[in-house]
Amino acid sequence: MVVGEFGAAQLLEPVLRQAIVPSIVALGAVVTFYTWASSGATIEPDAQAQLKVGMSASSASDLLPDHQAPIRLIHAPAHSDGWQCRVFTDGNFPLAVATFEVCLTDEAVVRVTDLAGTPLW
Repeated sequence: MVVGEFGAAQLLEPVLRQAIVPSIVALGAVVTFYTWASSGATIEPDAQAQLKVGMSASSASDLLPDHQAPIRLIHAPAHSDGWQCRVFTDGNFPLAVATFEVCLTDEAVVRVTDLAGTPLW
């Protein structure tokens, strides 16, 4: 095929279409997944800073997001019986992996763990 007969634009068009469409679909999937994973599960830095061991469970609950992070690639330390441990994300892209754990009893916060530096495996 001679480029002069068809023109460079006509030769590139199918190649671009085959590259751009899958890229747009993949980007859309990543953004959709991230939105789902982080929605209502992202703990803000100021809330992280306010959470302290010993504070009342009701005060802590006011600072915590509504949902836990659904992606848990990081293993949190074992906890005692009677503790209710919840994990949240800091909004890391693209997976919104759980990076922050708060353990409560009925009365108080008993453990606050930043999991961000923990190895995945």
